[in-house]
This record gives sequence, structure tokens and C-alpha cells, in this order.
Amino acid sequence: MTEHVENQLLAMSAHLIKIQSSTTQHITEAPGRLVLSSSSISRCVQLEPAAVEPHSDKLYNTQPRRSQKTSLSQEAHMNTEWQHMFGHSQEQSTTKSSEQLAQCGGVSGAPTVAQPAHSQMGHSASYVQYSMAPCRIELRNLTARMQQKYQKSLRSHEDNGEGGEDLLPPPSWRPGNQLLAYLHEHKARVNQLARVPGVRGLFASCSDDGTVRLWDANRLQGHAYVNKSKSMYNRSAGPVISLASCEGGQSLVAATQEGSIFVLRMDSESSRMTLSQCRQVSAGSAGAAEGCVACACAGGVHAGVISYATLNATVVGWDLRAPGNAWKLQGDLKQGVYTCLYANSAGYVAVGTSSGAICVWDLRFQLPITTVRHPNSERVRRIVGWGGLSSRVWAVGGRDAAAWCLEAAQRTHALWPCTNTSHPLNYSTPACQYLSAAYCGRRGAEGGRFLVTGGSDQRLRYWDLNQPEDSYVLLHAPADQLRPPGAIKYRSRIIDGTTVIQECSKLNPSAPAPAAASEDNVYRSVESRSFHHTAPITDITMVEGNKCYLVSSSADGVINVWK
Repeated sequence: MTEHVENQLLAMSAHLIKIQSSTTQHITEAPGRLVLSSSSISRCVQLEPAAVEPHSDKLYNTQPRRSQKTSLSQEAHMNTEWQHMFGHSQEQSTTKSSEQLAQCGGVSGAPTVAQPAHSQMGHSASYVQYSMAPCRIELRNLTARMQQKYQKSLRSHEDNGEGGEDLLPPPSWRPGNQLLAYLHEHKARVNQLARVPGVRGLFASCSDDGTVRLWDANRLQGHAYVNKSKSMYNRSAGPVISLASCEGGQSLVAATQEGSIFVLRMDSESSRMTLSQCRQVSAGSAGAAEGCVACACAGGVHAGVISYATLNATVVGWDLRAPGNAWKLQGDLKQGVYTCLYANSAGYVAVGTSSGAICVWDLRFQLPITTVRHPNSERVRRIVGWGGLSSRVWAVGGRDAAAWCLEAAQRTHALWPCTNTSHPLNYSTPACQYLSAAYCGRRGAEGGRFLVTGGSDQRLRYWDLNQPEDSYVLLHAPADQLRPPGAIKYRSRIIDGTTVIQECSKLNPSAPAPAAASEDNVYRSVESRSFHHTAPITDITMVEGNKCYLVSSSADGVINVWK
């Protein structure tokens, strides 16, 4: 017994005395047990044959025995040092001993065998202490603190969405249809828009004309007629089909249709874009170069790892800080040709195919997780994240937009425009329109989530996921028959476990200009500027200038900024 243990016992003496006094008052007297008050005897053995026979059946008892000691066993195994330390009353022990001696007087003359007491036997039976080194206690406390800190960081990371990459407009914010800027420097189709998180108000665009242009939303306020791009880079390597931010929002990665992937570093002072790194997609089995379909920044915009998908159903990881490939995932062409790519900061990538499949890969183990498929096998044109819930994604490309839970591999939400049939989730008739762009956001830290979609009908729709009846058509098409107030209503219903938000209208929602629905629109002059899109909408994003603005691009090379 160390000095530290003695100090603990002295501190607990009052409590232990109360426990000892309460247990000694409920001792049941067993016949045939001899208890001696001598200080040299701490254990007695029953020698009477009659006392042993009634308990012989316990040797074959199959019921589990309780390991908890009764007050009688505690009293029997208690040594004299324990009784002396905590002041065991001699009067009670003398009285109990005399009574028990009187009861077993008939056998008092029989020889008794007493086993000498061991100094540690009684102590270990009645009191057990676990000592631990101070350094080990400090290590346990440190581990507990780090676990709490890690859980807190995970919760904050989930609440802030994709690691703080998405804008959070005020809770009262609603996108409007007032044109702020009309940007028409691209001479061909605009394929993708990308916001630059590193610099406030900057966003970039890529086009089939082979250029990447940088725009500043802070310069657009009040100068809608003289807007020009802040910087431009022409790789002259074919149409640029994909664009994404990387390296903490200080660089842009772009991919061309011929398989060239290059990284553009932005100068913080002049905002000029200079070529930082470049690579060509490796040749396929036939010797021809594989075409690239999409690229994204794996692990979030603050990471330095680029993931891109090819026409040969492969997903390749490119670490900008190391040579070679970080990983290479081989898919199956039977599921369709890869059309789009989405990389989540949680450590997985989702690839959309032309057959309506969404293939999900775990980047930690480089293994496929799950595959979900559109009920009608319609092409997936764009995949966007849900936001804070990293296990859900939005997929658009067919006649509807659907939210998929990748953990449960099922569709949770579906948005059904009025251009489809009046029966939701009915794919029996061929589709006359399709969705090709989407942006998912949230109003405020605790606000509701919304989705803005656009497609071949040249309309922008605002879908309120928390209050479906508050949804509306944000931007109408030219000579749109759905423009009158009250022409459209929204309702929510559950069909086969899927929450469907349906857009209802009794009017003819077809596009008034069928020729404008084609994606092969030629370059239009600046004088034809209009307050609506006259070509299919290709992409949607949000930027922050003086306020939060919605940016949309179309297949005729026009970029519109709305407030």
C-alpha cells in the first residue's frame, strides 16, 4: 500500500465507515460456522458433515452463479487490519461471536483447523484499486480532447456545405429576372461557368471557341453596356469543354475535347492568367488520344488534386504537387459513355453517363461504391452537390431533375416541369425538352435550400425545396405563354417514396420558337441583346459582387448576370 493509496482511504474513511456499519447490521447467521475473535484468525472452515450435505447439490447446478459478494462473505474475508483502520466496533464483534459460540456449543470440542491469514488476501477481496501512471492519464485526456475537436470540426464542415465553397445569400434573398450585365465575347457555345472562391466577385467561363475568360462581377454594377472580360487565355487546343477552380481558388483547371488538360495561375495584382502546368491524356489502346469529357477538383476547391474523366470510361487523378497519376479508376463502357464528373470534398467522385447511370467511386480505397440509374435511362448532363449533406447529389439531363441518396441508392426528390406530361414520373411518351444546367444553394446558415434549373426551353426555374408552393419561373422564354400571373402553380406529393415537386399549367408550355431550341446557334451580334435567353441554357452559377447575382450561360455564347 503506497502513500497515495493511504491518503485516498483516509479521504474516504467517513463514507466507508457508513457502508461497513450498514453491512454488519444485516449479517445472517449461518449454523455450523465458527467465528473467532482472535487477531491471528481471519478465515474459518466448516467441518460439520450435516452442514456440508445440504449444499452438495450445488456442485451440479447449471444455473450461473452471481459473482457479486454478499455482506456475509465480505464480513468473513475481512482482515483485522481493515477492521482496525476503520474502527470496527468491538462490542458488535464480541456479541456476534458469543451468540455464534453458544449456538455451535455441541461441536466446540471438535478439532478445528484454521488457515493462517495472508496479509493481502483480505485486502484484495474487499477492496480493489487500479493505479495508473500520470503520463497515461494525460494521454487519455489528450486523446479525448482531440476526438471532441475532430467531431466538432466534422459538424462544422457539414454545416458549412462543401467546405465553405458555396455562397450563402441572406435568408430573405430571392433571385430576380432583372438583367444586370450582358456578356457576349465568346464566339461559340459556353460550356461551363466556374466561380473563383479566392477572389471576391470573380468567375470564369470556357467555350467551344477555345478560350477561357475571367470576369469581375464588381465592375458590372451600373456599366451593363461596356462590360468586358478581365482576362482571356487561348490555348488553341480545341474546344474547352470543362472548367473548375483549384489550389485554394488561385488557379483554374480546364480540359479540351482533344484531351489536353492545363492549369492557369491567376495573378493577384493584374488578374492575368498564365499557364502553370499541362498534360495530355494518354493514348488509348488503338493509339489515338483519349478525349476528356469533364474535370473537377477532388477533395474540394482548396485541394491540389485534379480528377478528370475520359471517353474510355476512366477516371484519373492528377496531383499537381507530384509527377504521375495519383489514381486511375477503370469503369465499364456498358454503363454508358461518361458525360460529366462531380468530385466531393468527402472523398468520392460521381460520374454521369449517357445511359442515365451515376457511378460513384471511393477515392480512399479506389473502389466503386454504388451505381444508380435513371428509371428511363436518360442522359445525365450535369451533377451538382446537394450542399451540406455530402451523401446526396442532384442529377439533371433528361426531362426532370432528381436528387439521389448515394448511401441508400434511391431517389429522394424529383422536379417535374410542366413541359412534361401531367402525370409525374411517367416516361411513356418521348420528351420534347430537357434540363442541362442546375445550381443548388441555401439561403443563410439556417435557411432553406433551393435549386435553379435551366434547359432547352430557355427558361430559368427557381425550385424551393422547403416551401414548394413558393417556386416560380425565374426567367421566361421569348414570347412565353406561361408569362401571365397565375398561369403556373406548384405542388408537392410523394410517389413511390420520392418527393415530387410538380409544375402545373393549363396552357401550352412548348417553346414558341422551335429553331431556337437547337444547340447549333450561330454567333449573334451585340445589337440583338435581349432580356432573356434565345438558346438552350448550358450552365448556372452564383457570384458575389455588391450583392449575390445569378449567372447563366447559353449555347449561343451569351452570358447573362441577373439580380
